[in-house]
Amino acid sequence: MIDLSIPIPYIISLLMILAAFLCVYLLGHTDFASPADYVLHLMGWSSMAILLFIAAPWMFLTIYLKYAFAGIVLAVALRAGMKLHIRDKSAELLLWPLLRRVALTTVNCFLLIMLILGHSYADTPLNLEYPLHNGTYYVMQGGGNAWNNPFHASYSWLHYGYAVDIGKLNRIGARASSLIYSSDNKDYTIFNDTVYAPASGEIVRLLDTVTDNHPSVLRTNPDHGNHIVIKSGPYYIYLCHFERKTMKVKKGQFVEKGQPLGRVGNAGWTIEPHLHIHAWKNFKSEEVGEGTSVPLLFEGNFLTFNEVFIPRP
Repeated sequence: MIDLSIPIPYIISLLMILAAFLCVYLLGHTDFASPADYVLHLMGWSSMAILLFIAAPWMFLTIYLKYAFAGIVLAVALRAGMKLHIRDKSAELLLWPLLRRVALTTVNCFLLIMLILGHSYADTPLNLEYPLHNGTYYVMQGGGNAWNNPFHASYSWLHYGYAVDIGKLNRIGARASSLIYSSDNKDYTIFNDTVYAPASGEIVRLLDTVTDNHPSVLRTNPDHGNHIVIKSGPYYIYLCHFERKTMKVKKGQFVEKGQPLGRVGNAGWTIEPHLHIHAWKNFKSEEVGEGTSVPLLFEGNFLTFNEVFIPRP
């Protein structure tokens, strides 16, 4: 068991807010040595703003804040252009400011390209029905490379590279009723949400006895917590972190696509309630429990980090 005394969402949210304020403040700078200085400055901080818009975990506060941030950035950039002051139009850009601005733009563009490339996949995908039906959901982790899916990739790209973690948004676009962080599982919108079979198949593994974690506390044994494995053709589909004693099916039972399985909890390797799903091919055995991760499509969509998705009714 690992107790994170300072919850990770607090740290990430603070860094996100500081980065957003810094970006807006510096983007609004209007005094430059030359026109080239201004252009490089604008490229560097605009690319940073785009990166924050795409990749920052806005749902820790509210997903709608990202659109307010985009509007503020655009307004500040326009104002800076209108009030632009060039100290000396004939001046040459100094080496250090030039290198700093070029480095900032290069790093931001590299990260943006990596995030975009994460919307593709290198293997034949498995098309599934979305396993949650009622509400607006977002991808906590997911994608086709380690930049979109860092924690799963660091654990094992072969086994979990295409795994997806799913959270749920409430009416104000936040993942929990207490902004940033709550120590009560019930405050998280997805907690106790019904999970449905994403495909038809046989239940070949089921665990329903692991106690839910308190948010920010990790119990690592077993990593999957309460989970179900559905054998659907050559694929083994794992759905993990169910709430204890909420399973509506049994091992050996055949389930139809869309059939209720249980409810989302917070058991296993998890610091807050969410649904983890991955699928394996080339499955070795139930004892070894390892296979090759398969890209997942949900209703034809390959969902990646921070994407919001509303399932079809």
